[in-house]
Amino acid sequence: MALDMDQLRKVFYEECRENLEVLENQLVSMDPGSVDLETINTIFRAAHSIKGGGATFDLLDISEFTHLMEAFLDEAREGRRQLDHQIIDLLLKGGDCINDMLVAHETGTEHNTAMRTELMAKFEQLLSGEANQEKAPEPAAEMNKVVTDDGSSDWLIQFIPHKDIFFSGNDPVRIIKELRELGTYSSVACQVDSLPDLDIIEPEMCFLSWRITLDGTVKREHINEVFEWVEDECDLIITRLVHDAPLMMPAPLGEPPAEDVLPEIKEPNITLTSEPVAATPNSNAVAPSSPVEKPASKVEKAERVPAQTQVKSDTSVSSIRVDIEKVDNLINLVGELVITQSMLTELGTDFSAEKIERLQAGLDQLLQNTKELQESVLNIRMLPISFAFNRFPRLVRDLSGKLGKKVQLNVQGEHTELDKTVLERIADPLVHLVRNAIDHGLEMPAERLSHNKGEVGNIELNAYHQGGSIVIEVADDGAGLNKERIWQKAVDKGILAPDSHLDEFSDNYIFNLIFAPGFSTAEQVSDISGRGVGMDVVKRNIEGLGGQIDVISKEGEGSRFTISLPLTLAILDGQLVKVAEQVFVIPLITIIESIQIKSERVKIASGGIELYRLRDENIPIMRLHEEFELGTSGSLAGRLLCFVEAGGNKVGLLLDELLGQQQVVIKSLESNYTKVPGFSGATILGDGSVSLILDIQGIISGYLHREGLERKDNSPYIAA
Repeated sequence: MALDMDQLRKVFYEECRENLEVLENQLVSMDPGSVDLETINTIFRAAHSIKGGGATFDLLDISEFTHLMEAFLDEAREGRRQLDHQIIDLLLKGGDCINDMLVAHETGTEHNTAMRTELMAKFEQLLSGEANQEKAPEPAAEMNKVVTDDGSSDWLIQFIPHKDIFFSGNDPVRIIKELRELGTYSSVACQVDSLPDLDIIEPEMCFLSWRITLDGTVKREHINEVFEWVEDECDLIITRLVHDAPLMMPAPLGEPPAEDVLPEIKEPNITLTSEPVAATPNSNAVAPSSPVEKPASKVEKAERVPAQTQVKSDTSVSSIRVDIEKVDNLINLVGELVITQSMLTELGTDFSAEKIERLQAGLDQLLQNTKELQESVLNIRMLPISFAFNRFPRLVRDLSGKLGKKVQLNVQGEHTELDKTVLERIADPLVHLVRNAIDHGLEMPAERLSHNKGEVGNIELNAYHQGGSIVIEVADDGAGLNKERIWQKAVDKGILAPDSHLDEFSDNYIFNLIFAPGFSTAEQVSDISGRGVGMDVVKRNIEGLGGQIDVISKEGEGSRFTISLPLTLAILDGQLVKVAEQVFVIPLITIIESIQIKSERVKIASGGIELYRLRDENIPIMRLHEEFELGTSGSLAGRLLCFVEAGGNKVGLLLDELLGQQQVVIKSLESNYTKVPGFSGATILGDGSVSLILDIQGIISGYLHREGLERKDNSPYIAA
């Protein structure tokens, strides 16, 4: 079988990003005053994995850059270097640079070479400085050092890869290149077994082994690190070399080495699974057959692909890592479905009237199996919101340092799950809300102290399920929204009438003005905020997901933004309704209640607007017949009203008939046809007909704006 290198590269890109995330999270959470060794080791392993994967795919810019970071981290874990704030900042920038190079290789674009050059120069300067002084060898290390009779202490490494090593994603040539970086060596390649006839040879198998001598000053643990990814994929013997002994070829597989030359030193196996899978199976065809003295970058690969040709057709394509328990559950459900299908097939081969009850039972079972299978498939798309929350510790650290503020980030509910698509599209709005909370919400330390607050401001991120939705809260304990300042800015920009007065408006109405296009109260424009773009986009993106955002604030105490979102965009619980012989779907979550109209409760407001008195509230009536140009709806008497709510506003939809409730699969109109105002998608009903799904938020906003019914306070609509 041929290895799909493009697929392997995708796996490498994904795992490289995972390692970058580990690197960043560990660095951000690190306390420079008390850095434990395990944290440094975790960061080192992440960098080592990235370097190894980059070298495997000939991404030399990534491997060379990460090698410097790795060397730097190696000094830290050996106690020869302290990681202070400046060093942590440098390592974080190094992670950003690696990500930039990764994106460039993935998309076939150019990366920021200036940033890479600058950071490499800083790493090299630090590595060659006073902090890079070798400390005295530890007594334990001296005790473990084996010295031969003639005083020689060079290493002898017998590396015999298993024939199928390439299928594990490892490449012997890459390993030898890593050994070369440790010290001076020479190596001899030889055949392990006799080659089969060329017409039946497997080109993806490895038939070579290596016998390597390496400078004895190299530490044994460093050699182990090179081979730790392949210890289960090879036979490895590491000994001290007697210089007078002849350099013998490795013994064929299955034959032990001569005891007087190669006394075996056993090492415990270490199996790690985070190394990216990748290799070109033909690498062994160009393995060195003489001492390897040429630079690693000159070692050619048969499958090498220039970076500029590796252009992805769709950079948004990604994968999901699924818990094996979810997969097992899905397989079990498919098994149940097959059993039910077999039962129904048997009934159909010789059907008679007395089998009707069994048929009905089989159909009920099929319905249950299908429902469970649907829920299981949807569950696979559910991911913890920590995938979105994980970016914020770095964001808070960088931004607070830039602004000179002290900020503590508190995260709750990070294990709350939501649909992958929703998760991806909510990330940017959350970033903007957190940036605004730090920039606009939290005060400077001195100002906080003057107001009897702690000098460290708090940002809270919280997520939890509520009914069929997920609620995400972004809160701060800063200065809060200045109601008068927002009102004045709205008047200056023409959003509110010049003769309006602040006391005419509710707090909720004033606070929601911050979502108006181009609205900003920032006194200075910076690279962080102040250009008046962002909050309107935040609201639009959230509403585009079928959600809504609310804000509450108290001056001097802080603000809280609350986002409500559907758990998934793939399926929704809907109410089927009929309007002029057309069937539409109303998302069940938006429905308050449905009633039969009582004529005495219908009022007419100024401008001819129809209102319905529902308990203590006057709610506008929206005639869907006219709205969708389906004819006239006629008299209201005895008709049906379905009251719906979105974005804090309510309307009553005039209907002809209420049909059943059911779960519907959402099909995108925009991708299959074109975007249609008033509709969020379409679905196919059980009879094969197509039904449009109403965009309640869009319908209500458009109707109220057109009729001039936006309320400035919390009072009910007043009838004429």
